[in-house]
Amino acid sequence: MKSGEESKDLIFDSHLDISMNAMEWNRDQRWTVQQIRESEQGMNDRPDRGRNTVSFPAMRDGKVGLVVATQIGRVVKPGIYANGTDSSGRLNSRGVELLRTMEQLHMILDMTHLNDDAFWHTLEIY
Repeated sequence: MKSGEESKDLIFDSHLDISMNAMEWNRDQRWTVQQIRESEQGMNDRPDRGRNTVSFPAMRDGKVGLVVATQIGRVVKPGIYANGTDSSGRLNSRGVELLRTMEQLHMILDMTHLNDDAFWHTLEIY
């Protein structure tokens, strides 16, 4: 890239909890990061109030071109394929089968919300 030229690279974020920020934290993502932080002054219902890191204007400023806005489901019991982040235990048989199918299809695997046991089990298989 020549000096003074703007980058044409596309930034793609496929794991941004922007839906959770909007729905569970009641953050208006149309506001700037600073506006959100100011609106949360004095709130203590969640440990990270006033510490948000993202908003739509901030993403535009950062030239983020595409975001997959995920919503995290809150499940107390184990998932279909594995236990979640706040638990222990390896993948179950359906999880192992899913990984083998994903590998055959050459899919990318996001292991962000696996617990430690399931994470290492996945690395043994995938």
